[in-house]
Order: sequence, then structure tokens, then C-alpha cells
Amino acid sequence: MTDPTLYQANATVTMLGPQFQKTFVGSQGGPSTGSNLTIGEIGRFNLAVTLPAGQINDMVITDTIPAGLVFEDYNISNNPNIVLPNVNFTQTGNLLTFSFPGITNTSNGSNSFNITLDFLVANNNSTNPPQTTPVKNNTASMDWSNIGNSPITSTANVTIIEPNLQVTKTITPNVGAGGQNVTVTLQIKNIGNSTAYNVLITDPLSAAGNIFDLTSVQSSNQNGFIYSYPSNTVTFTGGNITPNQTLSFTFNATVLTNVTIGSTFNNTAYVNYYSLLNGTNPDLNARNYTNSGSATFRVGDPTISKAVIGSTIHGTTGNLAIGEYVTYLITVTLPEGQADNLQVTDILPSGFSYVTSNLNNSEWNGTLGTLTTTTSGQNVTFLFNGTSISLMNNNTFSIDLEALVMNVTGNVVGNTKTNNVNLTWNENSHGPFTASVNTTLVGAQINNYKNSNT
Repeated sequence: MTDPTLYQANATVTMLGPQFQKTFVGSQGGPSTGSNLTIGEIGRFNLAVTLPAGQINDMVITDTIPAGLVFEDYNISNNPNIVLPNVNFTQTGNLLTFSFPGITNTSNGSNSFNITLDFLVANNNSTNPPQTTPVKNNTASMDWSNIGNSPITSTANVTIIEPNLQVTKTITPNVGAGGQNVTVTLQIKNIGNSTAYNVLITDPLSAAGNIFDLTSVQSSNQNGFIYSYPSNTVTFTGGNITPNQTLSFTFNATVLTNVTIGSTFNNTAYVNYYSLLNGTNPDLNARNYTNSGSATFRVGDPTISKAVIGSTIHGTTGNLAIGEYVTYLITVTLPEGQADNLQVTDILPSGFSYVTSNLNNSEWNGTLGTLTTTTSGQNVTFLFNGTSISLMNNNTFSIDLEALVMNVTGNVVGNTKTNNVNLTWNENSHGPFTASVNTTLVGAQINNYKNSNT
């Protein structure tokens, strides 16, 4: 008899097992593309189950929805080659469970069915912190009770994207004078990664009524936005701004002719916008944002200067002898506007004595407060009581101040004597404006020699 082992052979057959895959399908009717969604948008995951011909028992599919995503609904597709038991769906917090108790039969080879999961990106600052672009990792698994099975896990990701409008405000010029026209520019840039919808730009000016003539504000429709000026608020409405897009909006205003000199106005503009629209209106689940940008406008400051314009012996050289009379010129220049209780204080060097002074206002265009001159020690104060009004820019008045170089121990030939002067007024918030001039003591003592012109 022939040996039967001569006619034997071995072969291995691998049975195809179930397959399970989770994917992110995309936005459901929203604007986002790829694996992105914005706040308030509906997205969809798909759970694809592929079964070989045969039977599996007690199939269970679970899906853990990440925090910040809110489950909305599911749908199980129908495949005539797969007979599923009635599903038992439960939700515990973010855990979704689809139980198919009993036997699932699959015929005619390998076949698939799908479970789609729709979810909402929640407007929740804790689970979806504003403008942080979090990535949501969503994990699902499939298990069944057949002997030798191994559970299958699959993950899909979605990135939360948001608009982020940056406001840059500039005022040109940012230092001006009464009657001057200024241009305000509002630059709005979307530095986020989704579109900002229903953008509303506002710049309230009511608080600037002491700086600008609020009736002088002018602008127009720009960049597809509609301009209006309700209740002294510059407003641009009706547009969207896409990622990386920058739009500039401008308006003009005129500084009041009687503006207070040296006053400052810190002005803030605001932009309000949404993450999502439903038709032409903000979606009820959208996130609403507000950003702002500020700029400061300051009414031009006055200037003050001081010079030696004569002395009884040495003229304008700045050299002085003991007993000599010197005349200083203090020049004050104001922009158009007004100031209350304008005050010039001259601080004579030690060893100098105040003699007299004279106000020169023949070139002044406007009115000066009532002048009162007082002395205290080395300080000579010229106070213009009340409101001084300058009706033009570069408006100038001056004071001639005469002093005597006294014959005292501290006045030594070769010494430098510095004469300081400062300017301030009630509304001044920048500190006194100052000037100084130096003189040098020279020569022999002269006893109270007086110029014939004084």
C-alpha cells in the first residue's frame, strides 16, 4: 500500500475579521472646510463598521465626545446584507453607547454600515477658551463577544477655529491746535483663522466734546460697510472680515477753536463680531466677540523761551558785572485755544534782585487774563487771572524783566548764574514748561550804575 503521508499538504487560512474606522466628515451646512469648525457650527463624525460574511455576537460601539462638543443626533445606515439587532442607544455624559444585543448576520461577503454622529461646537469659555484653536480628539471603539476577538479603537480630530479682530487706532496729527482738522484711522485686521461675521465698528466721541467739534465729524461708506453717526458715535456696519484680511476706515474731525491748551483725549474704538451666521443674522449658538483699540490726541502745548536782551555795560553778551542791570526777555508762544490762570514764574539766580517788568502783547491775537505780578524770594510770578484765549497758532506775548546784580558775598567773578523760568496753567497735566539762560560774572564792582533808558 502506498504511504498516504506522501499525499499530504498544509495550508493556513486567515479569516477576515470586523473592521472599524472613525472619520470626521466635516461641517454640516456651515462655512468651515477640512477638519475645522467654528463656534456654534454643526459637524459630523462617521463610524464605519465593516463585517465579513457570518455572525458576530453582542456588538457594542462606544464613542466619547470631547468636552466642548455637544452631541446632537445620530443615524444608522441600512445595508440589506447586514441584519442588525435592534439598537439600544444610551448617553451618559459625553459617552455614547450603541448596543446590538444578540446576533448580527452578514451575507454575500464583506459588507458595511455607518453610524453618523452630529455635534455642536459649544460656545463655552471653559471647554472652548476663546481664540485658542484647540484640537478635539474623538475616540470610538467597537467590541463584541465572539471568542478570540480584540476590541478595535479609532480616533478622529477636529480643530476649533475662530475669528480674532485686532483694532489699531491712529489720529493724525496726534498733537494739534484749535481749529485744526484731524484724521482718525481705524485699522481692523483678522488675525484669527475663520471669518468674522456681522462686524460692527464703533467709535464713541461724546466724551471728546471738549476737544472736537462733534458736528464737524465726516466720513462715508467704506469697504462695503455702511457709515452712520448716531448719538455722536462713528459707526460702520454690515460687513464680514476674512482671515488675514485688513480693512481701514477713516473719519475726520475738527478741533474746537476754544479747546483747552494741553488737554488730552484718550479715545477708544470698538469692534463687535460673531463666529457664525444663520442666513444674514448671527446664529443663536455663535460666539460674540468685542475687541478695542485706543489712541491719544493732545492739544498742542505752548512754548517758553528766555534770553538776555541787554545790560547796562555788557549788552547782550551774557557777561555781567557786580552792580550791573540786566534785562531778560521771556517769550511765550501758544497754539490756538485757551488756558485758565496762565502763570509764568521767573526764578532769579541767588545774588540777583528783581527791579521791574513790562508785558509786551501788541502782537497777541486774542485776550490775556488780568496780569498780577508778585515776588517771593527769588521767584517773580506773572499770573494771568482768568481765561486767556489764543485765536491763532504761534500766538506770542513777551515779558521784559529787569534785575540787578547785587554786591553780595555769593557773587564772585567767574561764577555762572542760571536764570530759570517756567510756564503752567490750571489744566496743564504735563508738568511746567521750562527755559533757562546763563550769565557769567566778570570785571570789577560797579556801584548801582543805572542805564539812562531805565
